[in-house]
Amino acid sequence: MTSHRKSVSRFAKVSAVFLGIGFILFLSSLLLQYYGYTPFSSILLSLSISVFSVTTIEMIWRAVGGGPLDNLLEQLSYAVPLLHTFKEAGLDCFYSNRKQVKFEDLLKYIESAKEVDLMAICLRENWTSSTEFMEILSRQTKQKQCRYRMLMLDPGSPILSQRCLEENDTSGRIATTIKDSLTKLINIRNELNKSQKEFLNIRTVSKLNMYCSIVRIDERMVVSFYICSQRGSGSPTMAILGKNSNLFKKFFEEFKKMWESATPVAAQN
Repeated sequence: MTSHRKSVSRFAKVSAVFLGIGFILFLSSLLLQYYGYTPFSSILLSLSISVFSVTTIEMIWRAVGGGPLDNLLEQLSYAVPLLHTFKEAGLDCFYSNRKQVKFEDLLKYIESAKEVDLMAICLRENWTSSTEFMEILSRQTKQKQCRYRMLMLDPGSPILSQRCLEENDTSGRIATTIKDSLTKLINIRNELNKSQKEFLNIRTVSKLNMYCSIVRIDERMVVSFYICSQRGSGSPTMAILGKNSNLFKKFFEEFKKMWESATPVAAQN
C-alpha cells in the first residue's frame, strides 16, 4: 500500500511538471506567433497540445499498461534540437511550392526596405506583372529610398534553351516573358535621372546556370529551387530570416556570384 501511494504521489508530481511544461510551451507559441515566427509557433503549439493530451490520459494508459509520457519525452528530445537547427540555419518557413508564399507581405517589407535583390529566370510573376510592385519600385528609386538589383537569364542564352526543354516550352514563352520584364524595368529606369539610376541596376546572366530564384529584402530572403519536373511557381520554397544565419549567407553568396558574372542591361542599349 505504501509503495502504491508513493507511486501515485510520484505520478502526480510528474504530471504537474508536464502540465507546467505544456503551459510554458503554449505561452511560448503565442509569443512567437505575435512576433511573426509562425513555423516555430506551430511546432511549440503542437508540442503543448501533446503534453496536455498525454498527461490527461496517462492514468488510463497506466491502467492498461503503457507509457505515453515516456514517448513524449522522446519526442521532446527530438524537437528541441530541431528547433535549434532551424534557428541556427535561419529557416523561418518552408513551403511545398512558391504559390503558398504571401507576396503581399513581401511587398509590405519592400516598402520599408533599404536594399532589394531579385534573381529569377524572368521576374514576371509577382514582380513585373504586379502593378503594386512596379509602382513601389518607381517611387522608391525616384526618391532614392531603396537600391534594387534585378537579375534575369539572358533571353538568348543556351542556359535558357536548356530550361525551355525542361519546361517543354516550344513556343518561346519564357524568352518572350523575359523580354517583357526587361522592357518594363528599362522603361522605369529611363524615367530616372543620373543619380537615381544608381538605385536600379538590371543585369542578365548567360554564363552560369540559375538553380534557384532569390528574393532578398534587407535581412529577409525567399528562395525557390528550380527543378526539372516543375515550373518555378510549383517549386519548393523556403523563407529565411537573419543576415548572420547559415542559409542567408549561402544564398547571398549565390546571388553575388551570379551578379558578378552577369552583363549590365544598360551596356546593351
